[in-house]
Amino acid sequence: MKSRAATTHDVQSVTMTLADAFAGDPVWSRAFPEPSRQQVWWRFWASCAVGQGYVRLTEASEAVGIWFPPGGHEFVLEDEPNVDTLVRAWGCARGD
Repeated sequence: MKSRAATTHDVQSVTMTLADAFAGDPVWSRAFPEPSRQQVWWRFWASCAVGQGYVRLTEASEAVGIWFPPGGHEFVLEDEPNVDTLVRAWGCARGD
């Protein structure tokens, strides 16, 4: 199975593949019991990772891989306020 680097045009399909893959996960489904919230979260991470070149996927998005190299960052500094916005919108405080 061949893979390629994801582009910004792939963010939606990456988001849906990850949301489907983790929908029944005991940790992620507990953290985000509403699928729409989990999709927002995965879209944020997919967008950040795609922007840094850290996403690969198969042609039809059956498989997606996001990884950050040692010393890498999940998001660029400009994205950090978006994490707080997402978490606060869901009634949580970062670090709680």
